[in-house]
Amino acid sequence: ATASNIPGPVGLTADNNLTTGRVRLHWDALDGADSYNVYRADSQNGRYVLKGANVTATTYTDGASGRAGSTYWYKITAHIDGVESDKSDAVSRVSKCQRPTGLEAVANDDGTVTLTWDAPLVAGSVSYYRVYMWNDGAFEWIGGGLKTVGTTVTVPAKYITAGKATNYSVRGYNNKSVVDSMSAYSAVATVATASNIPGPVGLTADNN
Repeated sequence: ATASNIPGPVGLTADNNLTTGRVRLHWDALDGADSYNVYRADSQNGRYVLKGANVTATTYTDGASGRAGSTYWYKITAHIDGVESDKSDAVSRVSKCQRPTGLEAVANDDGTVTLTWDAPLVAGSVSYYRVYMWNDGAFEWIGGGLKTVGTTVTVPAKYITAGKATNYSVRGYNNKSVVDSMSAYSAVATVATASNIPGPVGLTADNN
């Protein structure tokens, strides 16, 4: 803490940016504050390093919040008339993978569905993707294990109801911490495979 005798800001909380997965901080405005500094450490009692200086808002996204699955600790201070306050209480948050974007679904003639999506903004930041379909009001991990290291996958026909429009989504994660690093669900892609019910036969035409 500094020797300013100015109490640190209060109400510091942390969540994750839905799109990028990066850690996002929020706090209560401090009367008289001109700006805020954001400090980060790798452990609760570690060394807090300045990450964001002269922040004028009461929210901050840590764009450098490391590899997804890593836990970071944060404290903030306020500047009042050129004097920096004491540090706030600390909060922690796990950085998550970027939410996949650009998901597209294409039905194939063999009854399978091919999904493709965009590569992450930071190369190598996602180890795997899990593939989900909407079932009974919730997303279900297909087969309890359908995943891929790339940005394309083919869903086997055995998991698909022919002729039924199905919603698909994907989530990214890395090996450091599968659950903690898991991204938000991508936007949904919907497609229906061809029906396996034979069409009518014997169609002819003449004139009335």
